[in-house]
Amino acid sequence: MKAYMSAAALTATIILSMPAVIAADSMAAETGTVTGTLTTVDDAGYPMFSIGVTPKNGTELGMLLNNEAAALEKPIEEMKGKNVTAIYTVSPDVSLIDLTAGGTSIAFANAGPDERPVRTGDTKSITGTLSGAAEPTFSDLPSEVAVTTKDGNAVTFDWYVDETMAKSNGKEVTLEYEMSSRTDATSIKLAK
Repeated sequence: MKAYMSAAALTATIILSMPAVIAADSMAAETGTVTGTLTTVDDAGYPMFSIGVTPKNGTELGMLLNNEAAALEKPIEEMKGKNVTAIYTVSPDVSLIDLTAGGTSIAFANAGPDERPVRTGDTKSITGTLSGAAEPTFSDLPSEVAVTTKDGNAVTFDWYVDETMAKSNGKEVTLEYEMSSRTDATSIKLAK
């Protein structure tokens, strides 16, 4: 599985009841603040880190951190073990289960059975035209990809596009997905 998906799996996942067709980025994100010890800092594939802040109540809050986009008082590694205040957002996230063209997986074409996401029973599907996947992803961050039905409903998701998926751009595909939440740290500073 790609580093992005592995990092997302480390965050707290909450299955949401959503309409069958949704663009996750169109939903409002909630913002929060947590103060506690920065207990976890794990590399999740540049520029991402999986981090955890444990407040005094002892329940660690797991988050993803984009090291290039977040406002950091110091390098994240230097704040590990210290008391910090983190501002974060919780937003809906589309978790890709599979993407098929003509009944063949184009998201996990080279994956073994143990490398595919596990269905929770809340899997939804949409059939439509694939867009945003015209060429393989060459950056450190995934591409924003969408499947759009004939009546204009769309589901967008982030994914590292490979050559197999790029060949299906502009063609009819079926997306199987589940809705979850994603917690992203936007600012971390040492607590006073």
